[in-house]
Amino acid sequence: MNSVTLVGNIAGDIYSGKKNGRPLLRLLMITGRPRLITGIRTVLLDGKANEFYSSLRKGSEIGILGLITNRWYQHNYVSEVEVRNLVLLRNYS
Repeated sequence: MNSVTLVGNIAGDIYSGKKNGRPLLRLLMITGRPRLITGIRTVLLDGKANEFYSSLRKGSEIGILGLITNRWYQHNYVSEVEVRNLVLLRNYS
């Protein structure tokens, strides 16, 4: 199983939409723990997308547990982390 644990900050704008009729929330993360990684695509689906949309802001620090998924986008494969659990560690206002 491809389990991912990340702690980092939201790096860019948060996109809210629908995928196959399901609510979707897509964001980019920067993490410095355990090593510096920039621009990790992160996706929240269904109830989590609706629940966290009003709380998350650019710069907020979050912790996530998820799975790595791949999808086809404009003739390329894109890897993303599909969030299973999310914890808001520090809200940036």
